Amino acid sequence: MKRLLLFFIELCLLRAAPQDLPGVWVLFWLLLPVSLLLGMLLIGSGLGGLDRAFFAALIDLGIMLGWTGLLLGFKRHGERFLQTVTGLLGIGIVLGLLVLPLQLALADIPADAELGLITQLASVLLLFAMVWSMVVSGHVYRHALDVSLGLGMGLALSYSVITTLVIGLIFPATGG
Repeated sequence: MKRLLLFFIELCLLRAAPQDLPGVWVLFWLLLPVSLLLGMLLIGSGLGGLDRAFFAALIDLGIMLGWTGLLLGFKRHGERFLQTVTGLLGIGIVLGLLVLPLQLALADIPADAELGLITQLASVLLLFAMVWSMVVSGHVYRHALDVSLGLGMGLALSYSVITTLVIGLIFPATGG
């Protein structure tokens, strides 16, 4: 387990590639519920209610799996699906565990509150983590699709935008 965690950390640091993962379904199925639970905590913090958070996280996973399958199919690299999505799940878990404390801390601050230095620092770190997530996901897509890092990042950003739009349409903001 420690070796696997270290691999995903290396992947997050762009020192490893998804093709270095074993192509086994058991690893995918082990990571999937962890990713779903973490997604519930990350996505659901602003949705109100565990049921909505669960469905939003499920939608996110479904879009990630579908988007990745579509891209790999388009490039005729369907055989890379398992390692690619396992890599994306793993980096999502590692980065999500780093972001979760920041997001939970910022969620408790009223929108009209004056931001202190610690809050501003947490906001900048959260922004950096979001950007780095695009870089790391782009790195995974780059290797899976045999494209440039820039195009991989663009595809990762497209997935993120699609997910945000779909979840926003299904669970519209209740105002405030």
